[in-house]
Amino acid sequence: MTKPNRVFVIGDDTRSFLSVVQSLGRCGCIVDVLMHRPNIISASSRYINQNHKIAPIAQGAEKWLRGVAHLQREYEYDLIIPCDDSALLPFMRLLDSPAFAEGEMDSLKAATIATPGSRAFDIFYDKKKTLKACNELYIPVARRADAVAGSLEDLTFPLVLKPNS
Repeated sequence: MTKPNRVFVIGDDTRSFLSVVQSLGRCGCIVDVLMHRPNIISASSRYINQNHKIAPIAQGAEKWLRGVAHLQREYEYDLIIPCDDSALLPFMRLLDSPAFAEGEMDSLKAATIATPGSRAFDIFYDKKKTLKACNELYIPVARRADAVAGSLEDLTFPLVLKPNS
């Protein structure tokens, strides 16, 4: 009999995080988690094996990543899944850094880290680049306010405004 996969899921929302935890748990994976906020309803999922605590990411991404690396050394996860931007961004920076290539976080190399890859991340994290890629691939997108000619009277409601990030 093969041993179940050990997966480390990072996040805490009731959408992507909880969906990932439940899906993996139903497949028989051992699911440990790292949640950014205490006392979140997602923590009560029956599929969570262990809820780890390390220094909050707000105290610095490098310190936080060292905490994740320590957990990886101790528990030997097969897969690490960051489920939100606050977890994904430090991993994306780490994977592209000389520190990762030089082995300062060797324990993280033992696991597969679920990231989109540098090129894809660069496109989907920048709204202008995402729009450009969609246009090149003939993917329909909503009209943009800066692309709307004329006055406010030309706009139809409901209207959603979202700043560029």
